[in-house]
Amino acid sequence: KKKKKKKKFDGISQLLNQVVTATSIPYVTYIPDPATFLHGVDARVKQIVAFACLLIAARGTIEVRFAMCLGIALTSIACL
Repeated sequence: KKKKKKKKFDGISQLLNQVVTATSIPYVTYIPDPATFLHGVDARVKQIVAFACLLIAARGTIEVRFAMCLGIALTSIACL
């Protein structure tokens, strides 16, 4: 009997399966009160901003990531 060779793409398909499974988890929660200007912003704009934040976090240095976290935290506090 020959052992079945593990293909190079098996690991990639497993990783993609995990990504697809992870994205089925909601990453947003609607909070009705207090109403802020973000409630009036189109959902597509918010998704573009979220994607840009993920892209910057993936490509940025540790300083950029820290500054982004600080900026998001301060913006969140200011909105609430």
